[in-house]
This record gives sequence, C-alpha cells and structure tokens, in this order.
Amino acid sequence: MITKTSSVILLIAFSFSPACSGPDQVDLMLTENGIKLHRRGQDFYCQLQALGRKSQTLWDEVATDLEKGIPEDLPEDERKNMIAIRNAGLIRMFEAYPKLPMEVKERVDRAETEDQQIAAEMRMLNDSLRLFDRRVEQFLEEVKNLQPDSLESWQKRLIVYNCED
Repeated sequence: MITKTSSVILLIAFSFSPACSGPDQVDLMLTENGIKLHRRGQDFYCQLQALGRKSQTLWDEVATDLEKGIPEDLPEDERKNMIAIRNAGLIRMFEAYPKLPMEVKERVDRAETEDQQIAAEMRMLNDSLRLFDRRVEQFLEEVKNLQPDSLESWQKRLIVYNCED
C-alpha cells in the first residue's frame, strides 16, 4: 500500500513539474503526435490507393484478354459491354461466355479470386481507418483544448496525403 501511495505522489509531483508542463513541452507533444498521425493516415491512404490501382490493372488485363478472345460474330454492343464489365459473375452471364477460349475463362476465374482478395484487404484497411479516424478526432479535440489557434492547420494536415508512385 505504501508503494502504491508513493508512486501516485511521485506521478502527481512530476505532472506539476514546470519542465513537463510548459508550453514548449505541449507544443512538442502535439507536434510529435500529429506527425505520427499524419504518417499513419498517409500509410492508410497510400495502401488503399495501391489496392485500387491493383484492381484497375487486374481488370484492364482481363478486358484485354476478353477483347482478344471474344468471337468475331458477337454484336459490337454486346462485345463492348462484356469487355467493360469488371465483375466475373456478370461476365459469365453473357451468351458469348461459353464460346470463349478456355484460357480466357480461366483468366476470368483467377481475376475473380484476386479481386476478392483485394476487396478483403480493402475491407480490413477500412476497418483500421475507422479506428484511426477516432484517434484523429481525439487528437484534434486535444489540440482544440490546448492550442485552439493551430486546430485548423492540423485539420488540414490530417486530411491531405500524397503518395509517391
């Protein structure tokens, strides 16, 4: 009991220490936390952007394979629609699908599996982003209470992310 009481007293004493509670220390703490949040937000944003590009590339490749494999006698409108669709289940619904070469059908099947994996990764990232957003809200509330003049600046910094390609 004495150890717990002395620990609490030390903790209180340190919290009132001028070196720990000065304006410079608050600035430093907020800046460090804000920079960490910005980096984490950028990581999330860039990962989502990369997954989006991966999905786009995947279906662009499928469209190229379809374009090469669709029978010549297929009406032009149906041909364009089949190539434009980015969903394996819908592609399979076209009357021309059974006439496609086996390697194109297999490519559609692989794309479906890959697309499901990409979607699962995106869902996981979005779940993490929801938790991250709560942390950002808490941080901004802290900024609002401790440095209201810098709130707008932090709000802007925590929503603008640039990814290097």
